[in-house]
Amino acid sequence: MNQTGRRGAVQFLRPMNYLRSSVGSFFKSQKSRFLKNKLNFNRLRINCSLAFNLLYKVTEIKGKKLTARFSKGFTLVEALIVVVIAEVLTVIAAPGINSWLDSFELKSAVREIGITMQLARMKAIARGVEYRVVFDLDAETFHTERGNQADGSNTWMPEGALTEVSSRVDIAFVNSYTTGKRNKQFNPNGTSSTGSIRLNNDKGEKYTITLTPVTGYIKTVAGW
Repeated sequence: MNQTGRRGAVQFLRPMNYLRSSVGSFFKSQKSRFLKNKLNFNRLRINCSLAFNLLYKVTEIKGKKLTARFSKGFTLVEALIVVVIAEVLTVIAAPGINSWLDSFELKSAVREIGITMQLARMKAIARGVEYRVVFDLDAETFHTERGNQADGSNTWMPEGALTEVSSRVDIAFVNSYTTGKRNKQFNPNGTSSTGSIRLNNDKGEKYTITLTPVTGYIKTVAGW
């Protein structure tokens, strides 16, 4: 076959090859789509079957004979056994939970007092008047008060809410005092009063919040 005839045959077969490739791709994609739809249909059929089974296996209570069935294989007696086991486990875990709550409440009180004093210091610097945090060791509360002057305030107004510490926490000392009201003061120049606040709990954990008068720095440490 000469060169011209061969070229003509190639040109004739090229559309045929393209048509065969297109038809093959079409049937291949249709087969893939069919298998995918079949898989989805099977999933749908199984899920619907489960849903209808659960729908029809609703709770049936016959009078006071306690013959309730919550689902196939589960009776009211079995459910009660599970509840009893859960309660027993809760009772066993209660001491550990109480111990954790003691520590959590103490740390929360220490953090809240520290934040309250830091805010009082910032307000004193920003507003140019004295601020103080007042502790009531009898009521186990603390709150912020604003003075009327930059130095030597003779009038103090409560500012913000009164905060009561958890019953698990004890404000034990403020400047070595165990009763009455004591306060920590912050001045517009950033300085503060001296002393410390001590807190503890029934578990024996203790924390100390200390003030550095020259800088007003607030430091929290574990122990007394």
